[in-house]
Amino acid sequence: MKEKIGAIRYLSKQLRHASIKFWITTILKELIKSFEYFLVDVLLIKMIIDALIQGTDIQEIIRWVIVAVLIRGIRIIFISYYDNYMNTLEPIKIEEYFIGMVMDKSNSVDVKCYDETEYYNDYVMAVRDIDKKAMKMLDDMGILIGTVILIALTGTFVVIKDPVLLIFVIAPVMGDAILRVKISNKEYAKEEKMSKIRRRQDYINRVNNESEYAEEARLSSITSFYRKSFLENVEEAKKVTDSFFGGLLKLYLLSDFLYEPKNLLVVLYLAYKAIIVKDISAGDFMAIQTALAGFSSNLGKITQRSTVFNGHILHSLKFKAFLEYKNTVVDGTQPLKAIKCIEFRDVSFRYAKNQPYVLEGINLKINAGEQLALVGRNGQGKSTLIKLLLRFYDVSEGEILVNGNSIRQYKIGDLRREMMFLSQQFHCYKIPIISNIVMQDSDASGCANLHMLGLDEVLEKFPNREYSVFGKDLYEDGIELSKGQQQKVAICRALKKGGSVLIMDEPTAALDPNAETKLFHVLNNDAKKNMSIIISHNLSLAKHADKIAVLDKGRIQEVGSHDNLFTKDGIYKRMFLLQRETALGK
Repeated sequence: MKEKIGAIRYLSKQLRHASIKFWITTILKELIKSFEYFLVDVLLIKMIIDALIQGTDIQEIIRWVIVAVLIRGIRIIFISYYDNYMNTLEPIKIEEYFIGMVMDKSNSVDVKCYDETEYYNDYVMAVRDIDKKAMKMLDDMGILIGTVILIALTGTFVVIKDPVLLIFVIAPVMGDAILRVKISNKEYAKEEKMSKIRRRQDYINRVNNESEYAEEARLSSITSFYRKSFLENVEEAKKVTDSFFGGLLKLYLLSDFLYEPKNLLVVLYLAYKAIIVKDISAGDFMAIQTALAGFSSNLGKITQRSTVFNGHILHSLKFKAFLEYKNTVVDGTQPLKAIKCIEFRDVSFRYAKNQPYVLEGINLKINAGEQLALVGRNGQGKSTLIKLLLRFYDVSEGEILVNGNSIRQYKIGDLRREMMFLSQQFHCYKIPIISNIVMQDSDASGCANLHMLGLDEVLEKFPNREYSVFGKDLYEDGIELSKGQQQKVAICRALKKGGSVLIMDEPTAALDPNAETKLFHVLNNDAKKNMSIIISHNLSLAKHADKIAVLDKGRIQEVGSHDNLFTKDGIYKRMFLLQRETALGK
């Protein structure tokens, strides 16, 4: 219970930080409603009815009517202010605050989190519309506070008049409360299963709707495949719904059966007291009925709030867990200014303890000014080796040394700042081309590689040149670039970043031969001042490296220069000859 309350308090605290005005006015809105109900609907209505029956001076009655109108007017004005001003402007600030928190955390959690299905499902569920969930939780909190106050006021009024009346209300409401908790648990269990299905459906919708998939989808059967997957997900969603339907229906029907008959019993009892016993006045009759209605409905709201808050608690726990997730890749404390030497010393790695090793016993060293090429068949651990160097993951066994010290000692930000990295899964973002290259850097000088890679010839065709926006998602006048042109942009971005080490994973995958040649010149110029690590299936690129390491079955099988490896009848020579024969059409 302490953990659950702590999660709610945590989310409420974040909402106060986002907008204290929204937090206060949301609570105040419900307090005003509660006091207005009791003062006007219970007390003042009783006084006005009794005054009319007893023949009280009309001026006295008018005064009570004016007071009632003023109180109700205050409530109307405040609610209008809240709905049309506070609830319109402040949610923008709240969205900015919460989405900012999510973005910051998402960019800092271990990369392995995205590989863990359970964590990823929880993460998606935790952050989906979290700003709206937080505001809904606050609204429910305000309703709960207002409800408790109104219950106290109306309950006290009823007890003073006739405590027996509370029996008609409390018994069914308490039974309903127990049922509501069970309903909440079932609803949340259903939501957990449905969220996994929705995540898959979101991906299928992206494939169906986004432009990057459009051409290939029309030339293949992928649409049929995903349509089948979509229908399978729909069927799975139906099964989940059906599995919960019977249990939830029984609980809801039982809840209604307990809750509804009480109103008739209350009216009959009050009629008996007013007509037969003559123990209450007409004003009392109306006031007690209204007070009991308020007491009953608000007591019912508490049970409903308990159901709702159970959901809020579970969402808050996941969100709090997401924000408080402690990385297993721990930041070092030692600053790093330049990388002069990298050494893999008996490094082994596997993604999880129950999975096989991806890398085993890797021993490799590269110094400043050297160019290393990592080659081998797909799935042999080349890209994983780079992920370890970038500290997206930490080694399972062995050690990576940078400048003779453990890589774990250095600040991760310093380490990554020194590495110019082109991922195999490169992206060209839907922003101006120049922004794709310089990113947050305002200095656009250093983009000479646009010319060196021949990309400037393409951009010259557009009025805004390098300031043209890529893609039409955000801007109607956005330009389209081929995959090879996008890779050139990504290469320019990596080179523009600057650093001690240049790392490129399949840098020629989308390039034509002319662009490959230009890239060779760029890399050769860069190699004179930087350490370079190139992963490539293109052995014509790898052959120019000072050192070639051949990975096979997670181990380094051969290391040496092109000439050295070519003298051996090993993996590298067979790969090179096969690739050359393929290129010659033999």
